[in-house]
Amino acid sequence: MGLGLVVLNYNDYETTINFINNIKSYKNIDKIVIVDNNSSNESVEKIKSVIDNRIELIESQENAGYGSGNNIGIKYLEKFDEIKYIGISNPDINFKESDIDDLLGLFERNDRISLLSGRIVENNRFASDGAWRLPTYKECLLQCIPLIDKIINKNLSYDESHYNGEYSIVDIIKGCFFIVKKDVFKDISGFDEKTFLYYEENIIGKKMKEKGYLIATLNCIDIYHMHGETINKSIDKLNRFHILGESRRVYVRDYLNVNKYGIVLYNNFNSIGLFIRKLIYILSDLVNKKW
Repeated sequence: MGLGLVVLNYNDYETTINFINNIKSYKNIDKIVIVDNNSSNESVEKIKSVIDNRIELIESQENAGYGSGNNIGIKYLEKFDEIKYIGISNPDINFKESDIDDLLGLFERNDRISLLSGRIVENNRFASDGAWRLPTYKECLLQCIPLIDKIINKNLSYDESHYNGEYSIVDIIKGCFFIVKKDVFKDISGFDEKTFLYYEENIIGKKMKEKGYLIATLNCIDIYHMHGETINKSIDKLNRFHILGESRRVYVRDYLNVNKYGIVLYNNFNSIGLFIRKLIYILSDLVNKKW
């Protein structure tokens, strides 16, 4: 069937090496490409210890973000005719060899499905945000505001009953792990490199939907996610929300086709949201110091 897997590393070689050691014996993964996203530590030298004739290490000369780094690995795999499917995986993921067989098997049985994952499990329970609906412009505005964003995100998530069948069609799958048909991902031009981090899944979902490609979760398998190991180590909390707001703006501007007045309104909502978050963090620090 031909599966190539892309793994992005940034300053977290221990997690990446552990992940590769866990999966390198899987016979249903034909090629593994580790893209080091211009790490500032000794990641490259450390990762070289797990390289063999099936595992490739590519060094990016800059850290242009999650989408850009993954696109480097994807473009490398596109050169191989035998590769029909491309997997994207965070290094903080755990899955079984049989899970890959099940995912590839569903692709072969149902050619309407173009992008696929399993049920995402975080903290030993089903992650309700493992898949969700495409947000509207109004929902993007409200996602900028603390507390309201949690309500919006919950409303965008599917109820657990949505996952009762063998598989479930969804708008968007969490980007920590998925497999996509190589030709389909090439047709939608891969990841949008105008985003540095976050909201890539929404953009992929939007592009897939506009082209008529289906996204699904295979409900009989669980993909275990340690949730943001690398991100939490390298980016502080307030800056993560700043980056999220910038990426959401790309979605609003380029994929919802909002006019310039709508962009101005979005910018105002985003600025207000960041200001509120900053106040919350300052007050939280003061309370913690007092106690």
